[in-house]
Amino acid sequence: MNAFDRIVEERIRAAAERGDLSGLPGEGKPLPDEDMAMVPEEMRLVVRILRNAGIPPPAIASLKELRGLVENLVETPDEASRRRILRRLDVLVVRLEAAGLAHVGNVALSEYRDALIERFVGARSDR
Repeated sequence: MNAFDRIVEERIRAAAERGDLSGLPGEGKPLPDEDMAMVPEEMRLVVRILRNAGIPPPAIASLKELRGLVENLVETPDEASRRRILRRLDVLVVRLEAAGLAHVGNVALSEYRDALIERFVGARSDR
């Protein structure tokens, strides 16, 4: 245990002895289960702070946009619109990679893999 951890532990212990930690909302209940499995360990504290402030992390907003774009890509018949969507998808994938969340983007894309293959590979075999 480093010096910082000891200081934190001492302050928590002192607050508990004074009763500062009694009667808080949720006391005696388990902590809410947060799905942080897909977030790199070094980013979890930042994500938690942003979430508590009501601000979604930029990578999460990018992930939501990525999912919406992939859904639109599957449904868009227009070639020019598909090209615009693919360009935007490239930008979002790079953002997720830069945030250390490439694996999350890959998981999101894999959810739509079958639909994309059916839409585009199946369309080519129909010609």
